[in-house]
Amino acid sequence: MDTDALKQAAIDAYMRSDGWNVYPDRDEIRYGQSNLFGVNGNVNKSGKGAAYYPDSTEDLDFTAQFAEVRARVDTALTDWQESRLPEPGALNDGAVKAREPITALNVGDATSFGGTLGGYLKTVSDNAPLFRGAALNAFNNSFVNQLPAVIANHGCLATVVAEAWSAEEEIWTRARSDRDTHIEKTTAALSAYAETEAPSDITFVLALSGAVIAGASAVATGGATLPFALATAGITAISATNDHVGELRLERNGANYQELMTAFEEGLADIDDGISQQEGLIKEALHNAWTVFEGHRSLFDLTPRVSDDGDGDWGDETSVFDVADASAYEIVLPGQDVVDSLCSGLNNLAHGVEQAEPKVVTGADDGNLLAPSAREVGLRYNGASFWMWNVGDNNASSLRNLTWDIKQGTAMLQAIIQDFRDRDADSQAALDNLRNQVGAGSGENPWA
Repeated sequence: MDTDALKQAAIDAYMRSDGWNVYPDRDEIRYGQSNLFGVNGNVNKSGKGAAYYPDSTEDLDFTAQFAEVRARVDTALTDWQESRLPEPGALNDGAVKAREPITALNVGDATSFGGTLGGYLKTVSDNAPLFRGAALNAFNNSFVNQLPAVIANHGCLATVVAEAWSAEEEIWTRARSDRDTHIEKTTAALSAYAETEAPSDITFVLALSGAVIAGASAVATGGATLPFALATAGITAISATNDHVGELRLERNGANYQELMTAFEEGLADIDDGISQQEGLIKEALHNAWTVFEGHRSLFDLTPRVSDDGDGDWGDETSVFDVADASAYEIVLPGQDVVDSLCSGLNNLAHGVEQAEPKVVTGADDGNLLAPSAREVGLRYNGASFWMWNVGDNNASSLRNLTWDIKQGTAMLQAIIQDFRDRDADSQAALDNLRNQVGAGSGENPWA
C-alpha cells in the first residue's frame, strides 16, 4: 500500500478545500492563490511559502496542517498495518497442520477402505466375520461394524476446522487486497478533487466476496480427502453451505477534503464489516459442527456394547458373556492366525487413532494465530478461533476416549475367546473384570 501517495493526495485536497490551486506536477510552487485585491501566494510541497501584498511580503507555514493530515491517515490505518493482520503465510501453515488429522483419520471409501486407517479396518472387517456365536456376533454388530463411521465422523470435525483455516487464509489475503485497493481508490479520488474541485467517488467490489467458500473449497482441491461419513454425521462442510455472503461493495463519495477523508475512514470500516461477515460464516459452521457433536453422541462414541447384553442394564449380566459351556452358544473360533490377525488389526487401529489425536489439537490451535491478540479487525472475540478450539478440544477428547474403547474392546475380545476356550472360573473372572472396566468408561468425557 502506497501511503505516501495517499498522504500527498490528502494534503492536496486539504489545500484545495482551503482555497488554493493545486499544481500536481510542481514541488517548488505546489499551491498558488491570487485575488482581485492584488494578493498572490504560493506554497511548496513541504508546506512553506509566502503571501505577496502590494507593499509587503508575509511568510506562510502549513507544515503543522500537513502533519495533521498525515496523522489522520496514519490513525485510520493503524489497525490495518501488516503487523496487526494475520499473516496469510502463517495461516497457510496452520491450514496444512489442520489437514493432517483428516489424512490421519481417513478410513477411505466405505467399501474399499483405501484411507490411512483403511488397511487396518480391512484387516478387522475381513477377519471378524469368521468368528461365530452369540458373543462374537454381539462383538461384530456392536463394536466392529461401528468403527468406520465413528472414526470418519471424527474426521468430519477435523475437516470443518481445516476448512476454517483455509477460509481464514483466503479472507486475510483478500482483506489486504481490499485495503490496498481502497487506498488506491481514495488516493485517486482525493487527487481528482484537488485538481478539479469536483465531487469524487470511491467505489469497487470487495475481493472479500465469496472468500469463505473459495477458501473452504481449497481443502478438497488441496489434497485433503473428505471423510465419506460427512453426511452420516450430519455435519455440513463449509464449502458445501449455500448460506454465504454474496457480492460486497464499497460505495463512498465526497465533495471536499473532509467528506473524502470521512469516506476513506468509513470505507475501511466497510472492509472490516466484510471480514466480519465472512468470519461469521466460519463461526457459524464451526458452531454447527460442535452442536452436532454435542447433540449426537452416538455418532462419535464407540460404546463397546460387547461388554453387556445390549439391554442397557449393567446389573443383570448373566447372558452371553457368562460362558460356562461353549457348545451352548454355538461359538466357532477360527484358527489362531485369524485371531492374531484380527487382534493385530484392532491394535494397529487403536494406535493410528491415538497418533491422530495430537494432530487434531495442533490443527485446531496453531499458536493462536487467529486469537484476538493477533489482529484488530474482523471477528475478534468468540469468533472463529474460539470455535476452532472448541471443536478441536472436543474432538481430541473424544479421540482419546475412542482409543481407550478400541484397546479395551480388543482386550474384551481376547478375554471372550479365552473364556470360551477354557470355560473356567479364572477366565470368567477376567472377563467380568474387563466388562466392569469398560462399563466404568475411560474417565474421558468429551460431552461433560
